[in-house]
Amino acid sequence: MRLTTTIPPSVNSLYGHNKKGFTYISSRGVSWFEHSHWLIKAKFGEWETITTPVKVSIRMYTCIRRDVDNIGKATLDLLAKHAALIKNDDQVIDLRIRKYKVNTRVEEKLEIYIKECDKHSTKL
Repeated sequence: MRLTTTIPPSVNSLYGHNKKGFTYISSRGVSWFEHSHWLIKAKFGEWETITTPVKVSIRMYTCIRRDVDNIGKATLDLLAKHAALIKNDDQVIDLRIRKYKVNTRVEEKLEIYIKECDKHSTKL
């Protein structure tokens, strides 16, 4: 399965913390999750949530400096919590994130590849 969406905001702008220490999704985060969910829905329509182990490969095409570790959290939250493509992000047994340089913001994007694995391929 291949998905394409925009690059998420950094983790620092995706989530916030209130005075009591509770974590919440910022307005930028809500916008990105909703936008990405609708892009997925437009491409695939309805889907059945994957419950088996998966491998996830993420390709980030960007024209500015970004940390790859910021991309993993947002992407896995999108797949599990917001789009429900997978049941839980603990199903991910292999995660690869690669970054590619592009020349302009118009070319920026996030490609997400999800591959189901057989139930016996969970290596810990």
